[in-house]
Amino acid sequence: MLAGDESYYQNEVVRFFLVWYYVDMTYTQVVKKEIKALVKEGVKEALGVEFMKLRAALMPLISEKEQKDIELRYKKPSRKATRTYTIEN
Repeated sequence: MLAGDESYYQNEVVRFFLVWYYVDMTYTQVVKKEIKALVKEGVKEALGVEFMKLRAALMPLISEKEQKDIELRYKKPSRKATRTYTIEN
């Protein structure tokens, strides 16, 4: 084996590990970004649900008599899609 061949193979091994390290680090960064995005989305959804529950809890309650009075004055609401939240005690 020639001395030049040995250094060539050493350089190739070093090059291989550098490329592997770069690919591994890039993959790790992508995975971290994906995890961060998933956590951010999950927290946003959870906070949205909790804030809706809080709003529903702070909304004043009305009696059936008051509800009927409102319906007589302003007619029944349209059948458009709405959200209903119930609060568990």
